[in-house]
Amino acid sequence: MSEANTIDTVFDVHTPEYTEFRYYRAGVFERMFACAIDHLIIFFGSLIMLFAFGLLGVLGGDLMGLLLSGSILILVAIAWLYFAVFEALWGGRTPGKALFKLRVVSGEGTPMHPTQALIRNLLRVVDMMPSVSLVGSLSLMPFYALGFLSVFFSRHNQRLGDLAANTVVIKDRTARERTVKVPPVVESAQLNALPKGLVLSREQGRALTSFIQRREDFSELRRDEMAMPLAQQLRKRYGLDESLSFDMILCLVYVRVFGASS
Repeated sequence: MSEANTIDTVFDVHTPEYTEFRYYRAGVFERMFACAIDHLIIFFGSLIMLFAFGLLGVLGGDLMGLLLSGSILILVAIAWLYFAVFEALWGGRTPGKALFKLRVVSGEGTPMHPTQALIRNLLRVVDMMPSVSLVGSLSLMPFYALGFLSVFFSRHNQRLGDLAANTVVIKDRTARERTVKVPPVVESAQLNALPKGLVLSREQGRALTSFIQRREDFSELRRDEMAMPLAQQLRKRYGLDESLSFDMILCLVYVRVFGASS
């Protein structure tokens, strides 16, 4: 794909260390189809749960009213927390986004923080407007008119929730233009020492990506010197093996957070 064909979707991030990362923003229609998949999952999940609670209510007799009341709270929680929970725990992805190879990152190009996932999805109710009810007041068919306008006119294809949370939806398959090399000794046994839901702060994410991008330019001794401040924090937090070099610790964390080693 030529630069001329992709210039409108390029999202360059410049870190304080003068390292540049290039991402490609997700287009309106890619996001629309991914979102449609997610809403279909929510809709059919709501129908199944309504059926289950209705059946339990019939069998339970006097408990029917209580069960139905409980089902309303559960279904509302599913509808409004679905996106926030998936994005917070699955690296900025939902099932729909994963299907279309999209994910959400912070405006600095680092992994999205759970707080950002919550903020961007609290404003989803505004982005969804107008909506029509499909199953009482529990399941909605959103038209996302406001969200579409915001994505269309904003610089980085951001809906209102993205603008508030400082997040951007990118194409996962082209997340990094420059190849990142990490040592081949990054093994599954060592990776398993790190939690799958590992989350870094924005400052740690910037420091980590900057180091990994530049590590090939330095000697082994210099790498360990540069990696030491952040690596010591991570070693203490996650109880990593004392025998691992500081350089290796950051490589392991990078692979765990970004899900790729080359």
